[in-house]
Amino acid sequence: MIKTTIIGGDFGIKKESGIIKKISNEFENSIVYNGGLISDLPLNLNSDLILWFPNISNENEKLYPKKAIGNVLICSKVMRDGYRTIDAISRIFKMNGNAVIAIYKEDLVRFKFVDALGNIWYDGNSIPELSKSIINFYNFTKSAIRINSIKSDYKLDITDSNVDKFIELNIKLANHIQISCGDRFFGNISTRCQKLFPSIKPLAEL
Repeated sequence: MIKTTIIGGDFGIKKESGIIKKISNEFENSIVYNGGLISDLPLNLNSDLILWFPNISNENEKLYPKKAIGNVLICSKVMRDGYRTIDAISRIFKMNGNAVIAIYKEDLVRFKFVDALGNIWYDGNSIPELSKSIINFYNFTKSAIRINSIKSDYKLDITDSNVDKFIELNIKLANHIQISCGDRFFGNISTRCQKLFPSIKPLAEL
C-alpha cells in the first residue's frame, strides 16, 4: 500500500480545506496536515507519495518540502488571471517535484493534473477521478526505467540544398522514438547545429 502524506489548507491562519478532506478520503494509508501554524508544516518527508497543497500568505517566507530519493512529490498552483499551464509546470522544477495540479476556481473547482513534460493526466472536477489519476501517475513514475542515450559522432553537412532532407530525417527520428516508447515517456532528444543555435521545445501552446 502506498504511504501518502497530504499537506493542504491555510497555514498561518489555521484554516482547514474541504478539498483536502475529500482528497484524503481517497487515500487509505495517509498522514494529513490540513491547516495550522507555519511551524506545523512538515518539511522533511519520507512518504512514497507526497501531495503538497498548503496555502501560505505571501507575507510569509515560502517553504518547500524535502523528499527522499525515489519519493513522488506532486505540488499545486492556484491559477489566477493571466496564468498559463507553463507557469504551473515551472513550480515542479522549483520544488524538485514530479507533477503539479493546477487549480482553477470556476463555478466548480477544476483540477488540471500535469507532469513536467506537459502531459495532462486529468482535467476535470471529480476528486475521485483526480485521485485515481494521481495513483496512475505514481505507478507509472515508479515503473519508469531510465535508458542512457548513445552519443553519435555523425556529422551532417547542412546546406540550402539538403536542409529539407535534414528536416525529414528529424521527423522520422521523432516518429520512431514515439512509436518505440508509447504514448508517454520522460526525457528528450534534440539536435544542435554547429553554430550553437539552441534546440528548444516551444511552450507557447502550454
